[in-house]
Amino acid sequence: MHPFTFPAALATLLGVLTLSEASFAEPPVSKPSVEDKAPSAEDKATARALLDAGDALMKQGNAQGAHDKYKAADAIMNVPTTGLPLADAQMTLKQLVEAADTYARVQRYPVHTGEPKAYTLARAQAERHLTELAERIPTASLKLAAGEAEDAMRVSIDGRDISSAARFLPRKLNPGHHEAVIDSGNFRGSQSFELAERESRTVTVTLTPTGKPAFGRGNGSDAKPVAPSADGASKGAETPSSSGDGARVHPGVWVGVSVTGAAAVVGIITGVLALGAKKDLQTQCTGGLCSTPKSQSTYDSAFRVTTAATASFVLSGVAGGATALVYFLTKSTPPATSAGLTFVVGPSYLGLRGGF
Repeated sequence: MHPFTFPAALATLLGVLTLSEASFAEPPVSKPSVEDKAPSAEDKATARALLDAGDALMKQGNAQGAHDKYKAADAIMNVPTTGLPLADAQMTLKQLVEAADTYARVQRYPVHTGEPKAYTLARAQAERHLTELAERIPTASLKLAAGEAEDAMRVSIDGRDISSAARFLPRKLNPGHHEAVIDSGNFRGSQSFELAERESRTVTVTLTPTGKPAFGRGNGSDAKPVAPSADGASKGAETPSSSGDGARVHPGVWVGVSVTGAAAVVGIITGVLALGAKKDLQTQCTGGLCSTPKSQSTYDSAFRVTTAATASFVLSGVAGGATALVYFLTKSTPPATSAGLTFVVGPSYLGLRGGF
């Protein structure tokens, strides 16, 4: 196996980056998409027919029918001369907010060389209407009754949710009837109100208890419900375990207990075996020298077992002390890490393998 040197690692990284760039590069576009294509002759003819039908309906006083025809024509062509009549119909229907948006789109339509003069006239007319609409569109601001909190609430007007950043700010609305709803889970309130053109008003909403859990704090539009505790305070679905009987014990403590017990058992067993072997060889061996090769081999084995027994008892003591230290240091704030440790015994050695 070749050593993994820094130059090799750098070359590998550069290769990966090159492949990644090539993989994510967009392939060349050979054909224009459907949206980029200019309207066909059939499209133009259809749009003209829709505009004519819309004009006829508008003369008959059917503003909604004319609006639908204009909208279809504008969806096909999306040019100033189709957007302008659509915005005019929206004005007639008192859809002032939508009309302002359509007029703005007509005004921003890019100028092209050789474009019809009607496009220029449509842009100028849209600009005049935008100036007028800036004063005609009414504004409403929502307000909670005194003493009620404003966080963790869902706010909507006419069934459309309002983001938490703008729920109590002035909001542009069309003239007419509206319905505001504010819901915090355990409290809810609604308020109907009417707006006239150029009006700016504050709408106060009173909340009443619902008997349901409250939403969590944060963004009112996407807040998650939280269950109430026994004392009435809202708590999340998950709570950290308290210290005491229910506190978790650090995994290292259990490993230490296991190592301590295993080392003690090995020490006891090997100690008993060593003592028995030495007792049997006392008459055959003096000062570590035995009378026969067989007894000498047996004596040497007994000596190694004795050494292993001593080491096991030492390891048991060290592991026990370390276990106690880990327990007292971590009993109140147990870490979430895992630990692994293996006790290894060889012919002439003792050891531990693993880590925390």
